[in-house]
This record gives sequence, C-alpha cells and structure tokens, in this order.
Amino acid sequence: KLDEKVFCARFKTSRTPVREAMLQLAVQGLVEVKPRSGLFGATASHKQLLSMLEMIAELEGVAASMAARRLSPQDRQSLLNVQAEGERLAEADDVAAYTQANAAFHELLYKAAGNELLGEMTRNLRRRLFLYRRNVLEAPGRLKGSSEEHAEVVRMVIAGDEAGAKQAMVSHISRGNRAFIDLV
Repeated sequence: KLDEKVFCARFKTSRTPVREAMLQLAVQGLVEVKPRSGLFGATASHKQLLSMLEMIAELEGVAASMAARRLSPQDRQSLLNVQAEGERLAEADDVAAYTQANAAFHELLYKAAGNELLGEMTRNLRRRLFLYRRNVLEAPGRLKGSSEEHAEVVRMVIAGDEAGAKQAMVSHISRGNRAFIDLV
C-alpha cells in the first residue's frame, strides 16, 4: 500500500501533487487504485507478465526494423558509440554502468525509429516490467550475451536489413526474458 502522507513528507510537498503523480502512475499501470482501500503498487499475474514480455519483444523488434529503414548518419555513429561502450562495460563486468548503457542503446533505437508513439509505448511497457526485470543483467553470462546481441542488432540496423534487425532484436529481448524467467 502506498501512503500519500509518506510521499508528502519525503518530497516536502502538499497532497495535491502527490495525488496527481499517483493518478499518472495509475494510468501507466504502475499503481492500482482500489476503492475504499487506497493506492497500491501494481502487481501482475503470471499470465499478464508473460503477455507483457511477449509484447516488449515485439515492440522492440518493430523499433529496430524502423531504425534500419530510417537510420540517420548521426544516429548511426551514436549507435556504434553506445554499442562499443556497452561492449567495454560488459568485458569489465560492470553491471551498473552496463545497465545505463543498455538503456541508452534502446533509447537510441527508439529515436532512430522515428516513431514517437512506438517509443512512448515501449518505454511505458519497460517501466511496467522494470521491477520484474531489474536484475536480469546480473544473471551469469548475461552481460556478455546482451552485448553480443546488441552488436548483432547494430549490424542489421546499419546494413538496413529491416527483417534481420527485427529478428535480432526480438531474439535479444527474448533471451533476456528467458534469463528473467530463470531467475524467477
């Protein structure tokens, strides 16, 4: 259960902005409003969780496909740079820094896809899955695997291979999901 008073005290604000923030989180599916009971952090059933995992793979795949079609020279260089940085961090086994590079990698693909709605939908679903997937990169060998998968996605995107980029990304996300399911 989420307590408005605790948030008001923590962030030194009145109840109105806290309530507005909670309503926004409810719209995104991160908070559940239960009449006469209050606000609760959202939970997902196994079936809902599996549905979200399938959808995130497909949305990410579409983003990679669109990026392969629309990649600008500037985005190309940025993608190569962030992928090289991720590779370096994976070799150093730096989970925290790699996690940030991973987020930057996916954000660059959303930008390169050139479809704001797709990026927004994917980010929203990633937020809903965050609590369930936050430790996925800590699984043994997952950093190296993720980095290698990113390299394949980048190769396909730069080659302009829409189908190959989509397949590489769906495969990448699905492998991460399998790592998550193994952790559960």
